[in-house]
Amino acid sequence: MKERLDSIYKQTYKNIEVILLDDCSTDNSVKILKKYAFLHKRNTRLYVNEQNSGGVFYQWKKGLELAKGELIWIAESDDWCDRKFLEGLVNCFRNQSIMMAFGKTIFMKNGKQSWSINGYLKMLKYDFNKAFSDTAYRIVNNGFGYRNIIPNVSSALFRNTGFKSIINNQDWYKLKICGDWMLYLDTIKGGRIAYRPKAINYFRRHEDNTSIQVRYTADYFKEHQIIAEYVQQNYKVTREVYEKLYDILLKYVDENAPVKTAEELKSYIDVEKLSSPDVKRKLNIVMVAFGFSTGGGETFPIFLANRLRELGHSVTYWVYNYKNINQGIKGLLDKSIPIVYRNSTSIKDTALIMGADIIHTGHLTTDYSTVSWKNKSDCKHVVTCHGLYNSTNREMLNKKLPLLVREVDKWMYIADRNLEPFETAGFKINDKFTKVPNGLPEYEFNPIDRKVLGINEDAFVISVVSRALMQKGWEEAIDAVKLVRERTGKDVHLVMLGDGPMYDKLKGNVPSFVH
Repeated sequence: MKERLDSIYKQTYKNIEVILLDDCSTDNSVKILKKYAFLHKRNTRLYVNEQNSGGVFYQWKKGLELAKGELIWIAESDDWCDRKFLEGLVNCFRNQSIMMAFGKTIFMKNGKQSWSINGYLKMLKYDFNKAFSDTAYRIVNNGFGYRNIIPNVSSALFRNTGFKSIINNQDWYKLKICGDWMLYLDTIKGGRIAYRPKAINYFRRHEDNTSIQVRYTADYFKEHQIIAEYVQQNYKVTREVYEKLYDILLKYVDENAPVKTAEELKSYIDVEKLSSPDVKRKLNIVMVAFGFSTGGGETFPIFLANRLRELGHSVTYWVYNYKNINQGIKGLLDKSIPIVYRNSTSIKDTALIMGADIIHTGHLTTDYSTVSWKNKSDCKHVVTCHGLYNSTNREMLNKKLPLLVREVDKWMYIADRNLEPFETAGFKINDKFTKVPNGLPEYEFNPIDRKVLGINEDAFVISVVSRALMQKGWEEAIDAVKLVRERTGKDVHLVMLGDGPMYDKLKGNVPSFVH
């Protein structure tokens, strides 16, 4: 344990919080932990269970819920690592589509190297001597769907997504050997995974390791069946994935295992059933947004993306405008959803490498750029209309609408007026168009005292909430309230909320009744 703790506190990357968890140890572990917690009180918290939690994943859940950092490292007590381990992995997360990064694992036995990740994963299509990254869709098809490519959780860093879908899955806590694998597969959905060979992790193996003991029980095969079914339900994979999983497990079918024959193995890994085209799996969705800015057209895809991810679908959030980012709006997007910006890859390439079933767009610019190639792809294109089509120059709209109407698979619209541009251009409103409610999540509202804004208690208050664009009527609202004050002699105030060019123009240059 001392070697483990020293390897944590001596990391060259220093911006860390350390959460020490003890699950009712009966040896002197707590004494050692208290010593380190005292020596490093600035960034350490210690939690000691009075009763054993009943399983390792209950402790993982506790740590995940306590963690405040942007990244998570589950550093198990038996392992240790190179001093530059974190430094080698943290930079991967500058790419906001990276959901997990892992380093090279060296297996240690009796103080000596017994194996490394290169031997463990030699059948995969990746060179583990070199750094690489790949999408969840491709890496699951290329190996992660039939082999746990991260043999030791201590070798990995995760983006702190909240892990809601995994920690609310009661079956996860029952797993003894494949629980970490399920966590990895759930975390990377819709995003990317990175590998860095210079980030070295040492995995200490004992003969009494749970993973070694379970291999010779029926649970070993049952848990791989659970993983195969999880992959089936959550990933678009080829039949080859299940065939390779079957072949790997076939090697363990011998006199030491409860499964004696290849036929018995089929009761756990039925390739025909797993690869059946009739299986209803969760979808891969690329949600295309114009940007992280205020406005209904910008927040609608965020709320929709959050709900789709909550339902278990893989969601990738592709953003056109990567420069003018409102951090408050960006913060509305669920942390489990990977983000891809236009300056790193196109919509087309993102859809292909993410294995997209559906592309959702909601802005004329992104709608049109998608249909220009979509007919060459097997994914469907859904557009949600907002007010932009109504305010777009008629000549420009008439040039683009014929291709859009022909190629878009489904049009969703929020309000009846969204259909006016199509009707005016002579297009028939058919079953391609479906009206949907503009659903919003529930939020707690915290009242603001009028005194904070310098408004009298008996004043009449009018609010304007919108993007601060010229077309949204900010200047007209000020003129209207000014006129009301003049004609009525009443104390009327105007509160305006939003950001954009009109905010910048008006800030510091408005009457005292405007806030």
